[in-house]
Amino acid sequence: MRMAARWWRRGDGDSSGNSRPAENDDITALPAGKVLALRQHQPLQVPFTDAVMLNASIGFDGTAVCLWAAPGDADALRGASPDPGGAYFPDSVSTGPVPAVVTLQSSGPAQVIALPDLPFAHAKVQPLPDGGILLAGARCYYDHDTRRAEHNAAIFDDDGRLLRSGSLGDGIAHLRVTRAGKIWVGYFDEGIFGNYGWGESGGPDPIGRAGLVRFGADLVKEWELPCDDETIPSNTDCYALNVYGNTLWTSYDGDFPVVRVNDDVLTVWRNGERPDPVSVLLVADATAGLLSFPKAGARVVLADLSDGEVVPRSTAAIAVDHRALTTRDLKFVAEGSSLHGFGGGWWFRADLDDVA
Repeated sequence: MRMAARWWRRGDGDSSGNSRPAENDDITALPAGKVLALRQHQPLQVPFTDAVMLNASIGFDGTAVCLWAAPGDADALRGASPDPGGAYFPDSVSTGPVPAVVTLQSSGPAQVIALPDLPFAHAKVQPLPDGGILLAGARCYYDHDTRRAEHNAAIFDDDGRLLRSGSLGDGIAHLRVTRAGKIWVGYFDEGIFGNYGWGESGGPDPIGRAGLVRFGADLVKEWELPCDDETIPSNTDCYALNVYGNTLWTSYDGDFPVVRVNDDVLTVWRNGERPDPVSVLLVADATAGLLSFPKAGARVVLADLSDGEVVPRSTAAIAVDHRALTTRDLKFVAEGSSLHGFGGGWWFRADLDDVA
């Protein structure tokens, strides 16, 4: 029995799979008047005419990594199919052999990796420190008859050759790789509580039941957020994930705490306020930037991380330095204190220190 589809609820079901969350009417009363401006960093290097961007992210070294396909092929890589009740669920695989292209862009000409057949739908992409790329599809079925899970992750070399594949589980909301080559995955609610054959009677627990899991380069689970530790708020939906170097920061549904994982050591700052959903999390030393997207306009709450608490102190509006684009047109990725936005053929950047 599948859960009611919630794929399109907060941006992880758009064509990019990046953070672009649902609107929220709540506005916390904090001093405002400041602005965090996203400025044009570089034009995106589109690999061919009419290429459609399916996913965009930031790698361990600050490289922009994008997944592209031709218009007709793009539809096959982001499809959804109805169940007997008429509800639509995102496909876990493409509808046939579909070519795609990955670009890795920093300061010079982009590296281009051609993939003759991308098997996953709704895929996310990351570069790997030893070369090559990791791709993972957001959805993954567990087959009760064969007692096997679909492989929804694969590592390709720089020539697009498949090196290995494995299963990272269903419900992938975020995919990031550290400088040391560790793979972090944050899961949305269906990947935590079960769907697509996971968590059902006679089936296995979801791989992402903890909401946050780290895998090794062999695609085998190494660590997960402790589920039974009462000192750590439970993760029911991973909204924000930030990797900088080898340190992970996250915030998730519940009271949206700020959580840091460094060398398997967890540090938690609880959010005592009634927060807006934290869709993107920026961190600089003991300051956090909690990004949300209420109807009144995108904003970032600047907060101190002090004595185990998130202490809000001011609010800044988020603006895009482009006459034709707004925050609704961009896909956002966090890297330490840096905010990256992708859309309209541009790579935008901002930093918490830029708030003015």
